[in-house]
Amino acid sequence: MKEASSPASDPPDPIPGPRDILRSAFAAFQPNRLVLGTFLALLLGAVGSLADRWHAAGGGRSVAAVEIIRSLRGDGSFLPDRAFADVASGPCGALAAAESMALRGLVEGILGLEPRRALDALGDAVVRAPVAAFDAAPWTMILVAVVWLAMASLVGGALSYATALESGRSVRIGARASLAAVLPRWKSLSLAPFFPLVGAALCLVPVALLGLGFRAPVLDLLAGALYALALFLGFLAAFLLLLGAFCLPVMPASIACGDADAADAFVRNAAYLLRAPFLWIGSVAVALVGLAIGLAVASTFASLTLGLTSMVAGWAGGGVVPGDGDSAAASLVRVWEGLVRAILAGWIVSFLFDAATRIYLTLRFRCDGQDPSTLDGVTLTTGRS
Repeated sequence: MKEASSPASDPPDPIPGPRDILRSAFAAFQPNRLVLGTFLALLLGAVGSLADRWHAAGGGRSVAAVEIIRSLRGDGSFLPDRAFADVASGPCGALAAAESMALRGLVEGILGLEPRRALDALGDAVVRAPVAAFDAAPWTMILVAVVWLAMASLVGGALSYATALESGRSVRIGARASLAAVLPRWKSLSLAPFFPLVGAALCLVPVALLGLGFRAPVLDLLAGALYALALFLGFLAAFLLLLGAFCLPVMPASIACGDADAADAFVRNAAYLLRAPFLWIGSVAVALVGLAIGLAVASTFASLTLGLTSMVAGWAGGGVVPGDGDSAAASLVRVWEGLVRAILAGWIVSFLFDAATRIYLTLRFRCDGQDPSTLDGVTLTTGRS
């Protein structure tokens, strides 16, 4: 059954910009995107759980969340609650714990007007926590990262498409319709995150071959003479990796909202980044403010929901705290409470792709002059002047 579309309650701004990006904080609560975000969060969690079990079954060492988190600061100042930190898990579970704490620090830094703390937490979330997880279990995390990126790009493309329709054309569609719209582009969406990696690898292959020359007494002179070429190729590889890291969040949007393939998505967004770096940085800063505001609201509702329900149910049940113990009833309670936390994680996922899409539409408008209603190369007349 085809899902009907409905007009959005608020018409989009004629010119995409900071105000439109800030709307992501509450647009991410819409059911169509929240369903997709929760679905993706559950998928990523299931893959991470399976990877942790596979890691343990293969004889890999257990990684405690506290190990990853301590590595972020060295002095152990960024530790979570003791009960949370003492739980040992695989590398994916430890990474999730570290990301949760980094996100908390980011929100508190932004809302508390502490830019240094916010930047430190952002560095933890984007760089230090993933690096620590890869250092703890490199092969496991490489395999998981490939699966995670491919899935996130595909489902994220559906989220981006739904956001683009609302932001550019004031039209809302359901989760199934969003997925159906981007399924024909699944190859481009799945391969887009790996395009910069492949380019960097191709640049580094000659460097590796040149390095083999240093093993031979005569060839080492030739290798030394050609080392300038190796440095140039290394520079190109580093340049591609850095551009890829910056462009990664918006590449699904450029494929889902436009007529780009994986290569064109990278080239187009890299050009936007190089042409308007300050606009890109400013848009990300606005998105982070929206993340802090929206997550504060979402986490407050989640905490009140869990706390109030547990308190009333426990009082009516004679002081028994639901979810405590090993009974079947307690297990069911934990499952339902876990679903509430999954919905909160789904909001985060929904927000990230929503904001990334609005950032892409802003960059595209400023750099190429394309109206935000332009999707798949077709402009819809919306009465904008």
